[in-house]
Amino acid sequence: MYTGPNIVRDDLQQTYNFSSSRCYNNGLTSVDDLITKTTATITNTGTDISYTDGCLTWAGSNTANINILDTGKMALFSLEAWIYNESGGDSRHSLLRNFWEVVGTQICFWSYDFANDYWRCSPTGTVPYDEWTHIITTWDGSVIRHYANGSIAWTDSSTSSGTSQSMYQIAGYSGRKFKGKLASLSVYEKTLSAAEVQQNYNAYKNRFDI
Repeated sequence: MYTGPNIVRDDLQQTYNFSSSRCYNNGLTSVDDLITKTTATITNTGTDISYTDGCLTWAGSNTANINILDTGKMALFSLEAWIYNESGGDSRHSLLRNFWEVVGTQICFWSYDFANDYWRCSPTGTVPYDEWTHIITTWDGSVIRHYANGSIAWTDSSTSSGTSQSMYQIAGYSGRKFKGKLASLSVYEKTLSAAEVQQNYNAYKNRFDI
């Protein structure tokens, strides 16, 4: 059972807190999911990925990635990360494959298993460059919502149906190489409410001087 700060724990499928000694294994070889205790291998590191001050940094130069436990196709979900967005590299920066991405300063999501296929993207400026931002994307079986720093940033005006695709890799997707820093990443098999999004943001924001 995860016993970190007062985050929402209901239906928390997996969570990676790179500042925790219980998660990060020295040597840039693997990280541990704090829920299932599954070890996720870091691959293709080269000179692209480094570990400093409780976060993993990707230079965006190769396909360094973390092969996490496959989420399966989720009927409901919330995807969460603390991200330090950096410009440059590929035009799309993959957070989770398939497909949760930062495109410029937008949060974007796509699933081929939705009835209506299109990129669901927040406004430009949602994830500013060169500063820490807490982001969450939720799916309630009908609508995608993007949150930044505890507040709603975008709600899809159209409804759909369907599930996520399977998600099994953090960063490193060829043509969508991540560039920036990640302090944590979590997957819920539920739709976090606005109040729960705010709770998770408040749990960690002091760490990032927000």
